[in-house]
Amino acid sequence: MIGPTWLDMDLSLDKSFKLIEGARFEGGMDSFNVLNHLNFNDPSTATGTGVVGGGTITGANGPRGTQL
Repeated sequence: MIGPTWLDMDLSLDKSFKLIEGARFEGGMDSFNVLNHLNFNDPSTATGTGVVGGGTITGANGPRGTQL
């Protein structure tokens, strides 16, 4: 079975600051699924006689996530 198209864009921003000689501060932010596109899971692969719900999609990937 072929699943639905997966679209995902991640973004990462990093910055480094010099505090004093020999010391610096580094910070960053990572964001996953920046465009908050809905990505469905793959369909069920259950097949055979008497199987109910074979080939159905019952879920989706999580929403946008960000971490500092």
